[in-house]
Amino acid sequence: SSGCGSFLQTVAISMGLTIQEFTQAALNSTHPVDLGSRCTVFMNSSVKQAQKEGASIEDIAAGLCYSVVRNALYKVIKLRDSGELGDTVVVQGGTFLNDAVLRCFEREIGHDVIRPAISGLMGAFGAALYAQEKSSGTSTLLNTQELKDFSYTAKAATCKGCTAHCALSIIRFNNGGRFISGNRCEKGAG
Repeated sequence: SSGCGSFLQTVAISMGLTIQEFTQAALNSTHPVDLGSRCTVFMNSSVKQAQKEGASIEDIAAGLCYSVVRNALYKVIKLRDSGELGDTVVVQGGTFLNDAVLRCFEREIGHDVIRPAISGLMGAFGAALYAQEKSSGTSTLLNTQELKDFSYTAKAATCKGCTAHCALSIIRFNNGGRFISGNRCEKGAG
């Protein structure tokens, strides 16, 4: 499911919406379009077809959220029955910070789920705890003082290097370094 949130954001931008407006549109849908549960790479043609058939932005937005959920449940996890998930379901990942995706997930499995306030960071926390458990106690990357002084800033941007207009996340570190993600070609890396 990695990249699903940025896919939804890219589609929102292509529709002339912010991700917040896209989410609200999806929540206002009355008849979500069935766009299938294919990989997001193939979803653009389904969206264009739905637009040609007169589907509303609300119903397309909700259909995309359902597609992301169904793809994850039935193609990635290979779930056969929502009962396999159990009575208590906790979701994690940045995509679940989107209220429309969360609502589609709940409707698809037939009951409410728990979304911790830190759902977008849970994977990172898990990786950090695992690394701490497996480490020798001494970092080869940062010493104690460098770790205490560590800071960063994050900024969203849209790449204008090609016609894809990728939604970028630019992380700048206090040591002058930076990390850019979200680019689908080498032009966004710079």
